[in-house]
Amino acid sequence: MSTFLIRKSKSRLIIPERVIAFWSPTGSDTSEFCLEVGQELARHTTVAIAEMPCQGIPRLGFISETMERERCVENALQELEKTGYLTLSQLCKKSDNLALLAASVYATPDYPLINRLSLSTLMDYPVKFIHTARQLGYQTILFECQGQLTTPMTFFALKNADYLFITVPKMADLAFTIINIKHLVQTFKMSSGQIFLVGDIDPLSLKDLAVVIDDEGGTLETLTIIRQQKTEVIKHLLQHKERYQPGLREIPLCAEGQNG
Repeated sequence: MSTFLIRKSKSRLIIPERVIAFWSPTGSDTSEFCLEVGQELARHTTVAIAEMPCQGIPRLGFISETMERERCVENALQELEKTGYLTLSQLCKKSDNLALLAASVYATPDYPLINRLSLSTLMDYPVKFIHTARQLGYQTILFECQGQLTTPMTFFALKNADYLFITVPKMADLAFTIINIKHLVQTFKMSSGQIFLVGDIDPLSLKDLAVVIDDEGGTLETLTIIRQQKTEVIKHLLQHKERYQPGLREIPLCAEGQNG
C-alpha cells in the first residue's frame, strides 16, 4: 500500500503532512475553493488555512464568516515584525480539525499593512507559519494566495508547497497562467508534477499554447487538468503516491519550541 494513503476506516483516511497552495496568477478569487477543500480534508486530518493577502483583499474572512478584529493575518504579521516570533495565537478555530488565519475584514483598503512591513517579514511568514502550525498539531497546511510571483508572501508560499492548484476560471486567463507556470518550472525549478490546473480547460488549447510560448522543455505536456470540485482535488491528492520535497527556507528554530 502507498505510504501516502492509509485507510483508517471506510469514511476516514490518515493523510501524511502536506503543504498545499491555491493560486490564480490573474488574481481571481481562490478563497472559496480553498476553504471547500480545507473543510473536506478536515474530515480526515487537521488543517490550518492561511490567507496571503498580497493584494490587501480580505476574501477568506468574508467567505468563512470570520469577522474577527484581533485574530487576523495583520496581527500575526505585526507580531512577527516586532518580535521575530510567530505564535499563531490569532488562529480562528472553525472545528476540531480546522483553523484558519484570514485577513481582517475591517482592514483599510487604501494602505494595507503589507506596505508597511519589512521584506524579510513577508519572506519569512509562509515558512514560519508552516513550522508553528506543525508545532500546534496541524498536519495539512493550505495557503490561499492572492499575489504575483513578484510578491514575497505568495512567492514563498508557492515555493514551499508540496502541491500547487492553479485555478483558471476563464479561457482568457490561460495564456498568462501558462507563462507563470513556465517560469515556476524552468526558472524557479519547481516540479511540473506538483502543479494542477483547475478549470474547464481544453487539452488541445494547451497544445496550441505550447507552440506559441515555445515550450521546449515539455512543461505543458506533464500538467494535470482537473475540474474545480473539491472531490476532484481530494481524489488527486490521495492518488499521488510520492511527495514533492520543497526546499524550505532555512530559518532557525529558537529554544522552547519557538520559531524566530
